[in-house]
Amino acid sequence: MIERFLLCSTFFIGKRLFRYLRYFQQEEYDSKRFLQWIRESQAWDRRGTAVCLSTWILSFWNPALAFGLGSLTLLLLSFIETNPLKEGKLRLRMTARAQRIYGVAILNVILTQMALYFLLPWQWEIMVIQFTPLSLVLASGALAFDENRRQQNFLLEAKEQLAKVSPYVIGITGSYGKTSTKDALGNLLQVTLGPTFWPAKGINTPMGITREVRSNLFPETKYGVIEMGAYGSGSIRRLCQLTPPNAAIITGTGVAHLERFGSEETIRLAKAELADAVPDNGILVCNGDNAGACRIAEEHRKKQTYLYGFDQNADCRISHYETTPEGTLFTFEWEGQAYSGRTQLFGKPALSNIAAAFTMACALGAQPEFVIAAIQNLEPVNNRLQIQKENGKIFLNDAYNSNPTGFGSALDVLSDFPANRRFLMTPGMIELGELNETLHRKLGQHAGKVCDFAIVVGETNREALTKGLTEAGMSSREILCVSTRDEAFRELDERLREGDAVLIENDLTDLYEVQETF
Repeated sequence: MIERFLLCSTFFIGKRLFRYLRYFQQEEYDSKRFLQWIRESQAWDRRGTAVCLSTWILSFWNPALAFGLGSLTLLLLSFIETNPLKEGKLRLRMTARAQRIYGVAILNVILTQMALYFLLPWQWEIMVIQFTPLSLVLASGALAFDENRRQQNFLLEAKEQLAKVSPYVIGITGSYGKTSTKDALGNLLQVTLGPTFWPAKGINTPMGITREVRSNLFPETKYGVIEMGAYGSGSIRRLCQLTPPNAAIITGTGVAHLERFGSEETIRLAKAELADAVPDNGILVCNGDNAGACRIAEEHRKKQTYLYGFDQNADCRISHYETTPEGTLFTFEWEGQAYSGRTQLFGKPALSNIAAAFTMACALGAQPEFVIAAIQNLEPVNNRLQIQKENGKIFLNDAYNSNPTGFGSALDVLSDFPANRRFLMTPGMIELGELNETLHRKLGQHAGKVCDFAIVVGETNREALTKGLTEAGMSSREILCVSTRDEAFRELDERLREGDAVLIENDLTDLYEVQETF
C-alpha cells in the first residue's frame, strides 16, 4: 500500500517539477530570484499536500482505503497538471541544460522516496512535496561546476572564432533601445559598408552571444554589432572580454532594472563599462538627450566621440520630425549639412535609435546620403511599436518590452494617430524598484489624457495604473481590470470597432502575470 502511494507521489512530483522548471528557466536559473518568486507568489504546493494530509488522517481508521484513495487522487492530479511544454506564453524549452537539471532533480526525489520507504516514516512525504522547487535549486547547484566547465569551453571556441575572423566590433548597451539600435545599425552597415554580423532578437548574454558567434559568424564578416545586457556590475566587462569592442553606442541610462541594481548611479557605472573597454583611438557614440549617457561621453572620451539626439548641441541633431500614418519624416543635421529622410518606424525613441545607428555608420566611413536612403528600408523590430491594421482597426504593438520613456512615447504616437477611439492594453512594467508606484501612476495619468478606454492586465501594477487613470479623469466604466493577456484580447475583440486604435504596451512573462495554483 505504502509502496503504491510513494510511487504515485513520485509520478506526481515528476509532473510538478516540469511546471516549476518553466519558471526557473524564465528566471535564467537564478536560484535566489526563483526562490524569491516562490515566496512572493506563494507558489508552494497545496494539492499534493492536501492529499498527503488527508491520507494520513484517514489511515488511522482505514489504512487500505486511505492509501488507495490517496494513490488514485495523486494519479488524477498528475494527469490534470498543465503541460508547460505546450502551454503558457513562454513555454518550457527542454534544452540540454534543462534536461540535466530535471534529471538530477528527479533522481533526488527517487532517492528520497527510497529513504522514506526504508528509513523514515512515510508521513514525511508532505515535506518532500513541499520542497519540490528546492529540488531544482539543489540540482542546479550540484551541476554548477560542470555547467561552468561546459560554458567555458563554448566561450573559448567563440573567442577563437572571433580572433580568426577579426571583425570590427561595435558594442551597444543602455537601459533601453539596445535591440532596436543593434538591428538598425546591423542593417545599415550591411548595406553601406560590408558584411555584418549581429545576433538575432534581444540576445545580449555571454552564452547567447557565444551561441550566435559559433553558429553565424562567417570568415568574410567585416563588422560585428553586439548588444550587451547588464544584469549587475561587471556583466558588460565580462562581455567585453568575449567580444572586445572597437567602438560603442550608449543609448542611455535610466531606471529600467532599478530593482536589480539598487540605484541609478550603479546602472550608469554598469553601462560605462562598455565605454571604458573601447580603446582611446576608437569611436564612442552617446545619447545627447540622456544625462547619464552624456556623463559617460565626457568621462570616457575617445578619438571620435559623438552625441546624437534632439538636443541643440548634439553632433547628430534630430532637427525635425513628423508622424504620418505610414511612418515618420525626419531631418538629421550632421557635420554642417541637413539630411532629410523617412522611416517606417514610429516614436521619438525609434528615431533616436536610428540617429545613433546613422552616427556610427557615418563615423565608420559610410556616405550620409547612402545611409539616409537605407534607413527608408528599415523594418520595425517585431513587437516594438509595430503598426498593424486589421479590418479598419489600428494596432500599435509595443509588447516586447517596456520602459518609462518608451511607454510615454508610445502613448504620444497613439495620440497622433487619427482614430475614433483610443484604447490602451497593458500590464505595466517591472523591476522599477522603489519608483514603481510613482512611475506607473504618472504613466496612468498620461494614458488617461490620451485614451478613451484602458485595460489593465494582471495584478502587478493594477493599483498604481488605475489610480493614475482615474486621476486623469477616466471613469470606472472606462477602466477594465483583467487577469490575463488572453482575457484582455477577448475584451478588446468585443469592444473594438472600425476606426479605433489600440496600444498594446508590454507583455509580462508568466512569472508576473499568471497566478497558478500548485
